[in-house]
Amino acid sequence: KLSGSLSPSRAAEFLKLEPISLGEHRNYSARQVGKWIVDTVASFCRSEDLTFGLQHVSCGRLNELTSESDRDALSEYLLKCADYLWTNARNPNSLIPLGHDGYLKLWSISHPTFEHDFILLDEAQDTNAAVIHALTSQSVQTVYVGDKYQQIYGFRGAFNAMDKIHVPAECALTTSFRFGESLADVANALIGKFGESRRIVGDRVKATSINTTASSTKIYRTNMGLL
Repeated sequence: KLSGSLSPSRAAEFLKLEPISLGEHRNYSARQVGKWIVDTVASFCRSEDLTFGLQHVSCGRLNELTSESDRDALSEYLLKCADYLWTNARNPNSLIPLGHDGYLKLWSISHPTFEHDFILLDEAQDTNAAVIHALTSQSVQTVYVGDKYQQIYGFRGAFNAMDKIHVPAECALTTSFRFGESLADVANALIGKFGESRRIVGDRVKATSINTTASSTKIYRTNMGLL
């Protein structure tokens, strides 16, 4: 119940979904509709909201509908199904799994109280709104540590907490003990292109060489493609 995940196919079977058509030559299977609903539930769980709303609808095909009323109708249908799925996920007697995002959401909206001297959240740039909501409601000192240039979990609802959270004091760790100044110079040239004014300082006692020979990179979309 807690660790299981809900597949789009299982959601479609549970909700007794039917294929839908979004205009000419745009037919979508029940499984695809199930994925939109599952993703909508996930979007809600990773947010700080207490109820479902249009902001949680995860269906990239909505833009294919030229009629605003059709878009509203599809959004309302997906939200209704997602709300029903979420209700069953919370029901201990239902076979629908709650999953990690689900119990994290329930914890977040339960107004948890931490009886600690302080809280330190590492990798804050990859934190979703549900966790931030729980932390910002605490009365103890909270320290957020992260790097907005290393955000990699946006696809899981993470947002750059380093830009969203208002704190009374901010410090920048600009000195690296992993490489020398030669590599720091290259890094500064790169992040400067993104408008970063702070400079990285390399370890002056650590020698680092920069390889200038030509190389190539291959990107694989799947593990099977890599194999």
